[in-house]
Amino acid sequence: MEWLRRPLTGRNMESRKKKQAAAGMKRRTDTMRVMIISHDRATIRALKIALGKKTEDISEIASAYSREQILSLTKREEFDLLICDADMPGEKGVEALRELRQKKYRGGIILISSQCSPKMTREALRLEAGDFLLKPVEAAELWEAARGVIKRYKEKQEEELKRDYGDCWMENHMAIKELFWKDVCLGRVRNDPETISRKAQGCNIRLDEDARCRMVLITIKNVEEVQKRWGEELCQAAIQNLAKGIVKGNVQTSQVIVIYTRVVVLLDEREGERFREVGPRLVERCQEMLGAQILCYVSENIFCEEMEKTYSGLLRFSKDDVLCQESIQYVKKEQICGESGEKQWKERVILPSDWGEMIFAGQTDRLLEKLRRFLVEQAKKKRLDEMSFRILQQDLLQLFFACMEYRELKAHQLFEDPEIYKYYQTACYSIDGMCSWIRRCMELMNRLSFPEGSGRGEEMAGRIKGLIKENLKSGISRREIAEKLNLNPDYVNRLFKSETGMTVKEYAIKKRMKQAEHLLKHSDLAVSAVAAEVGYDNFSHFIRMFRKETGYTPKQYRKKFREINVEKT
Repeated sequence: MEWLRRPLTGRNMESRKKKQAAAGMKRRTDTMRVMIISHDRATIRALKIALGKKTEDISEIASAYSREQILSLTKREEFDLLICDADMPGEKGVEALRELRQKKYRGGIILISSQCSPKMTREALRLEAGDFLLKPVEAAELWEAARGVIKRYKEKQEEELKRDYGDCWMENHMAIKELFWKDVCLGRVRNDPETISRKAQGCNIRLDEDARCRMVLITIKNVEEVQKRWGEELCQAAIQNLAKGIVKGNVQTSQVIVIYTRVVVLLDEREGERFREVGPRLVERCQEMLGAQILCYVSENIFCEEMEKTYSGLLRFSKDDVLCQESIQYVKKEQICGESGEKQWKERVILPSDWGEMIFAGQTDRLLEKLRRFLVEQAKKKRLDEMSFRILQQDLLQLFFACMEYRELKAHQLFEDPEIYKYYQTACYSIDGMCSWIRRCMELMNRLSFPEGSGRGEEMAGRIKGLIKENLKSGISRREIAEKLNLNPDYVNRLFKSETGMTVKEYAIKKRMKQAEHLLKHSDLAVSAVAAEVGYDNFSHFIRMFRKETGYTPKQYRKKFREINVEKT
């Protein structure tokens, strides 16, 4: 097959296909691959010689003598130009071209014929031929026609490429705009109108640097609950889409973007005023559709160069808003952008002393009730902000570690639980967040301390009472109780006193005296026998303890009780 200048082996074809796939199946635009189609070998050779004299735009010239060869070659390879002899017997060449066009062949076609009949002209039009030449074909004429087709082909390729890039640009322009405004808010673009405007033009964003806008920072109050239900990314995307409903899209500065974990809405002045009307609806829709309690912090009108300062100010203001009582807050410039730019330090919050006792006693509900009341009071006095909240968290963490050491637990166990660590990171966002973190820490410590499932202080106190009652005669020490419950002896005493108001020893004495009173009233046992029955080997010590508890000696108590019974009868 000498008429094929570069026959393709299976390996060559596979290599070419791999290269085409790597290049996105794009045709070469610098050189072209041409196929000459005719039943006459002399015609093919003559045309090859004519084209071969000028090869700067042609990389390969292949030959085909039949319909089958045409379809076979075009199936394996892509050709940019087909030069076809329309005088082939049975119109086999033209028939093959029709099939190729039906299969969406997009390259150029030149028809050559010995006659110029209306039928042939119509056929050339149907095939969208780039030119129609009459035999005999001059070399210059052929080359001129091929060059014209090549030129039009290149122009067409460039148009298609531009259209592809244009489609890609349109698809990604929203992401480009969002990234631009994100960079402005984060200070990645220098804060002057000219620089921001120039950067906007580079992103094909029309921006009037003298126009003002409002910034709305959206956070989620019940962030743990919502993220657990929907996931962080889906939750952000849903709120972003709901927020887009309040942006009409007719103003270039109106945008809804996500910066890290928060949604930011930029509204022009007119839409900013509309937010007073549509903002509450956005809050309601987020609650209804997502179960998300969103908080909106709305700035005053600002210029583009003020966006970085405003965003950081709103972010700081939202972190300091630990009460989270108002769904929509309109924040003034002086509240977020002081002249000095420095944050005022607030007086440190001192933890009440009884909090530590409640932590050691495992009294979760009581602790949270007092803590919430205390924090609300501090917030109303404007004594709570993000920094003081973080200091408070560290002080509480220190108490947790002290309690864990007391219970012979390891401090790292508190952060081995991924859920608790997640709550630890968001605890400073609000009072609710702080309470959620504390509850989970307390539950974990109680769960680790009471492996049998008794995590409540009152339940543990009940178990201690039961052990004392079971061992009233033989007696049981605090250390023995602690060993049975797998607890620290001092912690047992502290927990029991917190629940009952008495130490373990005081409670045991009280129970013994109650039992002694019962025996003195309802039995004829000697006082020494009663003492032995309630666990006292030392008779004198028993009399002393009984008198301290009741105000009478055992004999006086029995005599008085019997006198009372006689009077009643």
